[in-house]
Amino acid sequence: MNSPNDKNSNIDFIIEIHDDYLESYIKRFIKDWSSGNIVVVLESSNFRKSSFRQRLLQYLINLDSSEQVLANTKDMLICNCFKGYIDMVHWILYNNVDVDQRRNDKTTGLIMACQEGHVDTVSDGCSPLYMASMNGHTEVIRLLLDKNPDIDLCDSDGCSPLYMASMNGHTEVIRLLLDKNPNIDLCDSDGCSPLYMASMNGHTDIVRLLLDKNPNVDLCDRVCFSPLSIASMNGHTEVIRLLLDKNPNIDLCDSDDFSPLSMTSQKEHADIAKMFLEQNSNVDLCDNDSCCSPSMASQKEHADIAQMLIEQNPNDELCDNECLTPLINECKSDDTSVVELFVGHKSTINTQTIFGGNALYYSVMNGNIEITQLLLENNADCNLGMHSKQTITYALYTRSPTVNALDTFKQNILETFQEDSLSNVADYVSKNSVDYAFDVWAGSSPLHCLFSGYNRYSRLSTGSQC
Repeated sequence: MNSPNDKNSNIDFIIEIHDDYLESYIKRFIKDWSSGNIVVVLESSNFRKSSFRQRLLQYLINLDSSEQVLANTKDMLICNCFKGYIDMVHWILYNNVDVDQRRNDKTTGLIMACQEGHVDTVSDGCSPLYMASMNGHTEVIRLLLDKNPDIDLCDSDGCSPLYMASMNGHTEVIRLLLDKNPNIDLCDSDGCSPLYMASMNGHTDIVRLLLDKNPNVDLCDRVCFSPLSIASMNGHTEVIRLLLDKNPNIDLCDSDDFSPLSMTSQKEHADIAKMFLEQNSNVDLCDNDSCCSPSMASQKEHADIAQMLIEQNPNDELCDNECLTPLINECKSDDTSVVELFVGHKSTINTQTIFGGNALYYSVMNGNIEITQLLLENNADCNLGMHSKQTITYALYTRSPTVNALDTFKQNILETFQEDSLSNVADYVSKNSVDYAFDVWAGSSPLHCLFSGYNRYSRLSTGSQC
């Protein structure tokens, strides 16, 4: 009963059936099948073997009218399409089974989702074509398409066969489905199109095939992510090249106002950022936190992207919600090379954050001699310091209007003094209240920082031009 190939398969457990008992076994097998117990049929180790299925089919063909009854057993076509048993699919279709039947029972869905010992969750409403497309069973799909099924029949989540094949990267399946002119822009319940899914997963060949059918390249999901946005976030360079050839809205932002360029700036995809800038993407577009692409690049210390963005002459006074400019972000992150780029392009040196900190203040805080020297040589005002307690308190409540916001802020300042100061300073501050630490910090200038007793400031304490 077992061929050499069967014995070398990945089946963990096989019942050896002598040919003398095979007919009795098949009769019992069909009895379970007839009663609708397809669990026994589909999970049988023997059923997974092509040699057994061939013997079973020989027996089924000799049956009378019961053959068609068995073929129409609920979910049998769908399950065999899922598993890719083309011999069974061919026999079932020969018996005129409804090619558009859909599963609507999650219990049988668990059986259907058994593949090589793994159980996955499968959505309701799955058609045979859907299941075969999801798993890339090309020959099964050819058989199904010969029966003219509903090519756009979706599951309960709105996923079509084309969508599933696009998501899973089944290129040949896509070719077969596209020959039947499906709805290329049919989206799931989250608004994701086949092109979106292929772009998200970097399936370049599929993206090319879909674009040949002229889909809507700006079709967005429910959070306003476009195919270009999702490909940018995931760094799929070749997919983006194909999409740009179709003239998408390059500045189309998501629900958080992130543009494709801003996503690329965050993710350090320099080659993609270059492509966007060549298409004149708007470098000054800001997200919901008022962060622009140069700010994002500076926050992530992506010097190569920051340089490309600076060369586009962005508005260097654009600040985020805390009034952090790209230059201030670079001084906070201690990146000398990028600070040089911003200063070289005449970025505004003395802009202050909502609490009063500026580029020079943070360079001194970090003890960076090179950045401090550079800023002073370009007219940084060393007398600018943190705002007054009243201004800081107002800014804090504007940003975070909670009862304990100020108390938490003061506690953080005290802990910073305790952790970063010289031991004698830390001991002195610890003996005082959080209000004392707040009093010291508010209004402090870069020069105060030099003599505040912080270890990281000590190397700047001599030779300062302040």
